Amino acid sequence: MELRHLRHFLALAELGSFRLASERVHLTPQAVSKSIAQLEDRIGARLFERDGRGVHLTPIGELLLPHARAITAELRHFDDEHDAFRGARSGRLAIGCTPTLLGDVVPDVLQQLHVSQPQLVLAVVSGNWETLLERLLGGSIDLVISTEPVGVIDEDVVIEKLCDDANVVIAAPGHPLAAARPTPAELQQAEWIGIDRLPRAETDLHRYFKAMGLKPPIPRMRTEVNTFALAWVERTQALCALPSRAVAGAVRAGRVTTLDVRLTDPPWSLVAAWRRRAVRTRGMAAFLESLRSALHGTDALQAAATTSG
Repeated sequence: MELRHLRHFLALAELGSFRLASERVHLTPQAVSKSIAQLEDRIGARLFERDGRGVHLTPIGELLLPHARAITAELRHFDDEHDAFRGARSGRLAIGCTPTLLGDVVPDVLQQLHVSQPQLVLAVVSGNWETLLERLLGGSIDLVISTEPVGVIDEDVVIEKLCDDANVVIAAPGHPLAAARPTPAELQQAEWIGIDRLPRAETDLHRYFKAMGLKPPIPRMRTEVNTFALAWVERTQALCALPSRAVAGAVRAGRVTTLDVRLTDPPWSLVAAWRRRAVRTRGMAAFLESLRSALHGTDALQAAATTSG
């Protein structure tokens, strides 16, 4: 079978639409359909079922899927290693990360890697677990750093727990509520900024105020970006609930402080994920080792934040 057939197969399997698959591979839907038919003839079995709801893999298609992903991903790795052999570069490492660690830990670790392996080409993308998982399985990224996913884990993915995390309430160092443990009523009357892409934090706050018999405050400012929320807290009297590891650098630098507030949501795990069949490159191994060390070094802050009160 030809590599182009596998690429067309993957696009159709992942997108479930000839139109969307054709856009990804820059062909017409008719050309993709012909390519899939040629692959099915080569294998001697149907790979997709077509119905009114779209295109779905048959059992033989499901059997082919992990192999097609592995083949295309490892060919990309060969291209990287070939470049390194020719002296063009010393490989490539693409990281997918949920926003929690992008402002502090991951940049620090990548900086170390950039110094130790200066010819390594680095790429960083952000997204939620579902988006990053698709790219991981498709081979466009090598490693995902994420909040632990909920539900069944794809058998082609290896998950390693890195550490625990929990939400904390932060304020500017000079905030009136930073001097002593604030009461629930004081927190309710305070100004808040909410983050739309962190529903766990908002749910945590709602549970806290409900347990205290109070209505949750309505944020006067909302954003989708963690870094903007941090900057806003630094510059105003607003409070914000964020994962402790997302604010660790800002706390160490004295730009914000954590309030003595015990929220009710239990800690959760941050994990690393990679393809089971992936080759563990030198860059990937070095990144994981440095990441584990960096997260271990910030455990004291996280533990203090989750046990306050």
